[in-house]
Amino acid sequence: MTHRPHTGILKTLLGLAIFLAPATLLAQRVYWDPPGGTLGVGKTADLSLVFENAAPEGDIALPTVPGLDFGIPSVSRQTSIINLKTTSRVTYTYTVRPMQKGRIVIPRFIVQTDEGPMTVPSVAFDVGEASVGQTGLPIEELVQSQLTASTEIAWLGEIVDLDYLLVSTPRYNSSLGSDPIWNPSGIIAEPFGKPQQVEVRQGGLRRPAVRYTTRMIPTSPGRLELPPVRQRINIQTGTRGSFFFSQPQIEEFLITSSSPTIDVRPLPEPAPEDFLGAVGQFTLESRIVPENASVGEPITWTLVLKGTGNWPMGLRLPQRSVSADFEVVQPDPREEIEDGQMFTGSLTEDAVLVPTKPGIYELGPISFSFFDPKAGVYRTEFIDARTVTIQPAANRSPLSPPPTAAAPDAPGRDTGTAAPPAEPPAATTTAEPPLPDDLPAPAPLPRDPLPEGRTGLIPFHLPAAWWFLVAFIPPALTWLGLAFRVSRREDLTRIRARARREMLALLDRMHAGGRTPTAAELAQWRRLTRTLWRIPRAEPTRADIARAVTEAGGKHALAWAELWREADSALYGSDGELPEDWTLRALKAAREARIVRDRPGFPHRLRHWAPRLTAPLLVLILLCPSSGNAAEADARTLYREGKFAEARAAWLAALAQSNRDWALHNNIALTYAQEERWPEAAAHWTSALLLNPREPAIRANLRLALLHLDGVDSELRRLFSDRLADRGMRLLSPAGWQVLFLIGAGIVAAGLGGIIVGLFFEPGRRWRRSGAALAAAGVLLSGTATWAGDRFGPLASPDAGMIVTPTELHSIPSDLAENQQKTLLPPGSIIVMDRTFLGWQRVQAGGGSVGWVRRETIIPFYRLPHVKPGSAA
Repeated sequence: MTHRPHTGILKTLLGLAIFLAPATLLAQRVYWDPPGGTLGVGKTADLSLVFENAAPEGDIALPTVPGLDFGIPSVSRQTSIINLKTTSRVTYTYTVRPMQKGRIVIPRFIVQTDEGPMTVPSVAFDVGEASVGQTGLPIEELVQSQLTASTEIAWLGEIVDLDYLLVSTPRYNSSLGSDPIWNPSGIIAEPFGKPQQVEVRQGGLRRPAVRYTTRMIPTSPGRLELPPVRQRINIQTGTRGSFFFSQPQIEEFLITSSSPTIDVRPLPEPAPEDFLGAVGQFTLESRIVPENASVGEPITWTLVLKGTGNWPMGLRLPQRSVSADFEVVQPDPREEIEDGQMFTGSLTEDAVLVPTKPGIYELGPISFSFFDPKAGVYRTEFIDARTVTIQPAANRSPLSPPPTAAAPDAPGRDTGTAAPPAEPPAATTTAEPPLPDDLPAPAPLPRDPLPEGRTGLIPFHLPAAWWFLVAFIPPALTWLGLAFRVSRREDLTRIRARARREMLALLDRMHAGGRTPTAAELAQWRRLTRTLWRIPRAEPTRADIARAVTEAGGKHALAWAELWREADSALYGSDGELPEDWTLRALKAAREARIVRDRPGFPHRLRHWAPRLTAPLLVLILLCPSSGNAAEADARTLYREGKFAEARAAWLAALAQSNRDWALHNNIALTYAQEERWPEAAAHWTSALLLNPREPAIRANLRLALLHLDGVDSELRRLFSDRLADRGMRLLSPAGWQVLFLIGAGIVAAGLGGIIVGLFFEPGRRWRRSGAALAAAGVLLSGTATWAGDRFGPLASPDAGMIVTPTELHSIPSDLAENQQKTLLPPGSIIVMDRTFLGWQRVQAGGGSVGWVRRETIIPFYRLPHVKPGSAA
């Protein structure tokens, strides 16, 4: 028998090939990892789609799975050799988040690969309560969110305030992972505002919370269940790594709020005929300019609707009826909504009327009804009819005779030849009798009451030292602040913090773009890393970076060193490629970088007090007076009914709440004038005019009151003088000139601040020159204000007033001393009050006379009037 060794080897290899052939045919597969298990509702988890010995071609089209959200996948590639067997894997890792409890099944589907179409088997997961880390605690015990409405019952179109609160436990570090996610339907809602950090009490403990607010209006009646608000939150559940190089473990959860329910009621029936669907609080204004015009001259009739309500539901203005004798041009209405507020705005509509015939026409009346949800009733804004007078196109006096054809120069006639002379009148013609003298003008009467709530400024005692305080203290504080600013800019801690912010912005842009970082971006990241960790060398080693991070108090030193090495390899290596997850790892490391802040030091160097950097921003704060309260609503009704004493009592009560309201002073004076108590009326009108010297109605009323007095104090004549200086004085009230005086001091302060800034910033000479010019302008403004305020004389004193009843000026405050010196003070005398004593008031009258009078004989201009107990106002 002949031995054949090669035949045995061939048989062995053939059998091995037959044995391995099925394994080779089954080596390509696609599957999910993990192939099943449990998930927590609202909690993110990683789910990998693994391609073994194959690779996908094109995009992967995942099936739609109800209740499961897929994120953008990250891709990794891996090759392993075990027992001479090579296996390659391409892994797509998805971040998934279950949105509901129960069983979720990802069905089988087909994906295209480089080995042909392949089937991905189905997997199933059981979704239960989400727990935090390894604690087993449900997320609802650590974080809760609540959406609440300001009311449970609302009218259709009513504005409802919404409050969204996210409460977390202080036992775990947590941070917001997104803005509130809310997609409501059946309502119109404003976007959520900025988050507010607040504290709430739960179970007797204080817990940190984040609060958001918004407003909405329902658009249909019935039972309305608002959808819940969802928001992602990150919770640190622990740390991993060694004792020296550890990093926090972060888990992301989707928190779902409660769903409040609102009962939306339809608007009550029947609605007014002029109701156009407006719900809220509105006012309607009407303006006609001019009210006297000629034929062919346009008249503008403007309607303005203002208020807060259901503007997004489409509001409109009422229709207007106009005579056919007008040609009407009406452009589209203009709607203006306030920024960031969908429910507050105005609607303006102009109608241009061109008259074609002369006559007297009425425009209006106009009514606009809206539903007031706070009171639950319909309200109507009513505007009375206005009269417009239309003159013929060629105005002619009605008393002049019409022109005749025989007139030699008749207007409107030009024949080019001389007209024949008119024939003399017949001898029997009698001359017309002359017209009588003009009718006398009616005597002036007090004007109508003015709307309350119009306030002015009251003078105050202003020592000259205030000017120096305003002019010099702010520049000194500015100098000190700039010195601290320079000192802080040299603080390395602030430089490192700025480098970290720039790095986070750079990495966020790279991550959002979903692309490989460019060489310029990697170079910028390296520069910011050296600044953040105070690395002095331009090309540090991995050991240099790890040591610098550790010495600077940072974490994850090895991770920073690895990121640097990979960036170096991408910039200067032969392949020039970065790992696909490099941007995510760099972004995570930058977010977790912590900087130990040093306490800023006092500016102790000369360059801190006089450097040259960039220009600062100078802010001037102007103090505006607050408005006072209005008088009672029925005061004007009482006045129109002739109940002047009762109307005066109501207005005096309102004046006690706001003695700066010049309209109230005017209305109180009207009640005195109707009772012919002209001194009291003159005192209150003087007070109103001193609070607002530019109001013509008050000036006319005061002139009328002074005509009924026996004489006029010389101090009051300047209020009616036509001299240029006195007209300039009346541009502002005495208190207004005082405010302007302080503004001038503030401008001087700004100018001195500019000179100081010139010591710190370039160009220094320009700053110093501008500051000197500004300081000079401030001195000029303060000087002008001082001159104008002094022209008011004693009227500018906060203690000024007027004598309203004939009284005697006593040398001592007593009626018992018969032999004391006395002098008569007539009504209308201007005085300046000093101190009081048992119902007596020490005053300084004209000519420098000083003495005592009873307090009830004085009405102060800027204080509340004193009423003697038991006497009528």
